[in-house]
Amino acid sequence: MNSEEFYKAINGDYLNTLNRLGNEQIVSHFIKEFKNDQTFNNLRTSYENHNIENAFLAVHTLKGICANLGFKELEKKASTLTEILRKRTFENSEEAYKEVVITYNKIFEFLKQY
Repeated sequence: MNSEEFYKAINGDYLNTLNRLGNEQIVSHFIKEFKNDQTFNNLRTSYENHNIENAFLAVHTLKGICANLGFKELEKKASTLTEILRKRTFENSEEAYKEVVITYNKIFEFLKQY
């Protein structure tokens, strides 16, 4: 699977990402780096431990990473959760959190093939 196929599989924005980052090698590098990024794990741990400050910081960071990488679907889901957690409460966040987890796991499955 090449980068363009990966982006198609995850409903990402390959062309804008390629234009922003400059070339295919850089895009590929950052896709591979995403596999090792701990932001999602920080979100999961913080959310499960009811640490609102760290959960908010992690999901906000994840949203930014996804925006930069053109991972549109995960960016949208992370943005929704970010706005809920911005109120510094977990109230009404469970569905949005589940959507982030599902979308992240989908991307991670395609990362295994990349």
